[in-house]
Amino acid sequence: MNSLCIDIGGTKTAVALYDGSGAELCYRQFPTAPAEGSRALAERVYESVRGALAEHPAACGVIASPGPLDSARGVLLSPVMLGWKNEPVVKIFEEKFGIPFSLLNDCDAAALGVAEEFGFSEKGTLCYITISTGVGGGTLVDGKLLQGAGNASEFGHIPVAGQGLRCGCGKTDCLELYASGTGIENRYKAVRGESLPCAQIAARAREGEQAAVQVFAEAAKYLADGVRTIKAVLDPDIIVFGGGVVKDGDLLLPGLRGCGVRTECTAQGGKQVLHGALLRALQMNGNV
Repeated sequence: MNSLCIDIGGTKTAVALYDGSGAELCYRQFPTAPAEGSRALAERVYESVRGALAEHPAACGVIASPGPLDSARGVLLSPVMLGWKNEPVVKIFEEKFGIPFSLLNDCDAAALGVAEEFGFSEKGTLCYITISTGVGGGTLVDGKLLQGAGNASEFGHIPVAGQGLRCGCGKTDCLELYASGTGIENRYKAVRGESLPCAQIAARAREGEQAAVQVFAEAAKYLADGVRTIKAVLDPDIIVFGGGVVKDGDLLLPGLRGCGVRTECTAQGGKQVLHGALLRALQMNGNV
């Protein structure tokens, strides 16, 4: 049976249709445009895959999204990177597509998606950290997700010794304010007075521009502080990094060598969340 998997991010959304063996039948990617709301996003997802679904109907779907969320009720509670409140996304997508959907934290999905890549799908503790628009996380212990009451491993909201910045979650000095792509962009604007995408700031850092070097050095320090906290609390065997900003990992990750934990970057090219969502969909379909 075919499965429709959706990875909703703060900046972009990716959609893939898979057959019962896990082979990719269709892949689409486009801006999330969260200001337009979840119903508009459901419409754009539908239009992007309507032709493929006509040829390969899906039996179920999985939505992977930043939290906090209530997976049992299928509701996005208050994801900072999307700006939505109590959005019943499962209901919205089920009404649009006419198939059952499940809701999963995107980084929990990614943790599932990278476990086999690094040999931790059955034994050991793996933490996944995405560094993108925000910072998120997921933890896998002996092949099972560590979810707490539903929103464990929100690594982006680890408190750090910052500069008194207020986070969208309502607290002060969360890690993602300093180590995410958005945080790097905001800090660069504060230092340099210029708005640039994170990738361009990284390019300037490699060219030796002082402001860019400073901003990435600060982000690397805060990230190392966060990793030391994760090490102290969870003592993982490995921390795997993914997300768009990890493309600039040469500027962020070398400082982690002294944190006492093995760190790696996924080679899945941004599809690790979809791969984890696929595993959940296969379970829904009874294929695993």
